[in-house]
Amino acid sequence: MNWDPVGGANAAVWLAIVLGLQVLIVLLYRWANGALPGLKPFLISALLSLAGAMIRVTVHPGADAWQSALAVVGGLALIVAPCFLYRAQHELQRRSESVVPLPMATLIVVAIYLFFARIGDHAARDLVVDAWRVVVLSLCAWQARFFRRVSERHPALPGVAAVASLLPAGGSVCHALRVMLDVFERSPRWLTMLTQPGSAAVFEAVTGTLLTFVFVAAATCAIRDRYLEQARAFADQAERDPLTNLINRRGLEQRLDRLAQTHHRTVGVLVVDVDHFKKINDRFGHLIGDQVLQKIALRLLATVRPGDFVCRFGGEEFVVVVPCREIDDVHAAAKRLRHAIGGEAFEAGDDAVSITISIGLAFGRLEDADLLLRDADERVLRAKHVGRNTIVLPNDEGPIRGFIATAEIEEQTDLFDWFDSDTDDLFGTHEAPV
Repeated sequence: MNWDPVGGANAAVWLAIVLGLQVLIVLLYRWANGALPGLKPFLISALLSLAGAMIRVTVHPGADAWQSALAVVGGLALIVAPCFLYRAQHELQRRSESVVPLPMATLIVVAIYLFFARIGDHAARDLVVDAWRVVVLSLCAWQARFFRRVSERHPALPGVAAVASLLPAGGSVCHALRVMLDVFERSPRWLTMLTQPGSAAVFEAVTGTLLTFVFVAAATCAIRDRYLEQARAFADQAERDPLTNLINRRGLEQRLDRLAQTHHRTVGVLVVDVDHFKKINDRFGHLIGDQVLQKIALRLLATVRPGDFVCRFGGEEFVVVVPCREIDDVHAAAKRLRHAIGGEAFEAGDDAVSITISIGLAFGRLEDADLLLRDADERVLRAKHVGRNTIVLPNDEGPIRGFIATAEIEEQTDLFDWFDSDTDDLFGTHEAPV
């Protein structure tokens, strides 16, 4: 079947209007939403596809020198267009560099295409274009499965993106089949009707519209998810202590709320206070003191179990939350922390200083976390007044609430000497130093 220049020109005009509107939609979307990942390669792909499709439906293959040169340019545009679509998907999904050496393979295909164009083999030249488009568009369909990483809330997006990439590949298959059968003059009527200029223009317009829809939908998901990531990063930053990067009080409350939604019902709370930390600041300065706090935080993090979390409560005071079922587990965690801090000296400038910690321990129901924190804080005060480098546990009668007030401690210091440090007393257990 011969090409119809009039019908082809009308089809090209209609194709230009439809695909031009698609490009306009993407540009307007870009103007309304700011930065759009993968926008440039997608627009280049759309414009090259538009140019190649218009040339294919209007130009006589080999009619004269000018049209032959234009047909070669159109074929090159159709070769390069799916490569930019692949790149647009790549940028949209924020993936690392592709393992597919597409630029080098494209250069090889272009060289083969130009060779057939030079010798005037139009059928082989068109087959190279169609075969290459099928390969690259199939790669785009394969890569579309990663769209689930763009947004987990749209599980249908990978399938739609794969279909949008395979449809133009199907059009290239039909065109290649028609070219091969035309060589033997065996092309069936239905295949000729599918690949004539008007039908080809409609097909290109439909597939281009679908690709534009998929790109805009995926870009919307990507932009929204990146805003959510930024919001989560800002929220996490607000819950972090800037010096040690541990969670702060706000972060502690958030972690406890999340823990309450799990199966854990009991929890241990350890309030950890660094002994004589003011002397480190006075001797070495606050900058060295800050470095020591950072090293203490790292050692605490290295000692706790997965699932426990460490909080800087303020100054030289830390809180460790231990989800567990038995108080013995919390006690064991406290011993590990005391030995981890006191067992090895810390670098303070050019010197090494030995640091010990006092720990107040509380254990109870997760819904009583505020009371447990108060109990543990009272016990760390008791630990600091009975000799430091100490773990104070709850007594058998339950937690102490408000018995040792800060204002009363100095009046009761002589009372502490009445108790044997190796046995349970009214306030708790005083453990031997490291």
